[in-house]
Amino acid sequence: LYFRIYSDHTDIGLWGEVMLGSEYAHLQYILREDLLPFLVGLVLIVCGIAMLLSNLISLRVPTLIMGIFLLNLGLIPISESQIKQLLIFNPVFWRFFEAGSYFFLPITMAGFVRALYGKGIWCAHQLVWIVHFIFFIAAMTLSTFGGVNLPHFYLYFDVLAFFTVLLLTCSLSLAALKGDTNQKILACGLWLLYLVMVYNGLTAHGILPFAPRSEYIGPLLLGASFIVVLVRHYTGLSRGLQKHSKQLEAINANLEQMVAERTTALETLNRSKDQFFAIIAHDLKSPIGAQLHLLQDYEQLKEGIPAKEVSMLRKESEKTYELLTRLLSWARGQQGQLNTNREMVSAADLVESILNSMQARATAKHIDLIFAPYDQPMVWADIEMLSTVIRNLTSNAIKFTPLGGWVRAEIQKVSGGTRFTFTDNGIGLPEETIDGLFLPKDYASIRTDTDGQKGSGLGLLLCKEFIQAHKGSITADSPEAGGARISFTIPSREALEPSQ
Repeated sequence: LYFRIYSDHTDIGLWGEVMLGSEYAHLQYILREDLLPFLVGLVLIVCGIAMLLSNLISLRVPTLIMGIFLLNLGLIPISESQIKQLLIFNPVFWRFFEAGSYFFLPITMAGFVRALYGKGIWCAHQLVWIVHFIFFIAAMTLSTFGGVNLPHFYLYFDVLAFFTVLLLTCSLSLAALKGDTNQKILACGLWLLYLVMVYNGLTAHGILPFAPRSEYIGPLLLGASFIVVLVRHYTGLSRGLQKHSKQLEAINANLEQMVAERTTALETLNRSKDQFFAIIAHDLKSPIGAQLHLLQDYEQLKEGIPAKEVSMLRKESEKTYELLTRLLSWARGQQGQLNTNREMVSAADLVESILNSMQARATAKHIDLIFAPYDQPMVWADIEMLSTVIRNLTSNAIKFTPLGGWVRAEIQKVSGGTRFTFTDNGIGLPEETIDGLFLPKDYASIRTDTDGQKGSGLGLLLCKEFIQAHKGSITADSPEAGGARISFTIPSREALEPSQ
């Protein structure tokens, strides 16, 4: 039986219900009608408590306010349900509890929006919760001390909330137009809650025909929008963490690579330093010392200097000069100061002229110098650098080839450039030394030639520096028949110009 009473005395109430039947049927009716809103409120309360507990760890204001807001949303449908009477039957307590939950809703709503999105347009987010907080304190205080009956405040609250919640929702909606998807979802949830609140208020005050209450629908819709926002937020955080994790892994890998490269560079620099001092201590000290002794002997002679001694002094001076020239060129290469003055050069003519100049050294060891120009290409190169490379490789081949051996020089046109190959049937290259052949070495690791002499180790280093200055490549291997084979390639002008 539904009944409605019209009266000027608001304490009487606006409508009521009378249930005629047994106690068991009454319990069944209460559970059937109020179980859903009670469960909705219970879920929201549990979520609010979880947010408050999580705030003990994160200590974030938005999390704290959201927990209070969810508690507030959950208390409203519970306070409106009749199931509460099965737990505590105290009409005065439930009346204040229901009114307090209802009046506190805009405070937590505005506080949560304020914590997430700032003060809003015209400070709307901050203004709404301040106004409703003052109303909440006044209503609960005056009704507790008997100044004003509590039901009187419902009408005033509904009129105030009609404008303040509308202002809050509009402010958030305007911000959501320029914001992200989460703001738009939250704005839609607030609009749905506002419409439900307006509908309930119009029904409660008799403006619309009486209908069964639906107080839990608004919190349910807003809670659903919060859940969607939270899921999207944590999904975004998870994706962001994965992205940043990959970026950190990439940065870490790059740092490890940079450290390895710097370590290798420092090791190479250290070997270069050691080699530099070894050259000064041994290769320069010996010829200069020999020259010094010869000069001291010549000072004591009263006769003329023998021609043989003059020839020896000249050879030692030439050796020292050549070593100093190599040392200077190598030092310039280490400092990145190598500049190539390229011009078109006949590769065959250049190789042939250098082999002719070294024929005397080869003849002294009965070594055959063989020149096999398969092609007659023109190369675009720095003549001085290219001559130094050819001279060094030929000189090394002669030094490490025994008496009666042979040294072969070849020229061949290849795709993108010209390849020079120098092969001998000398003592060869051990496999373990090939990888470090063009790297700085300490004096102890420098090999001795067929005459038992050690060089400076600068010759192959200079070859590598000069070939790299031409954007070329140099390789070494040991043929199956024995000996050593070193090849280098000088790119053609056509191959280089598009990239320059």
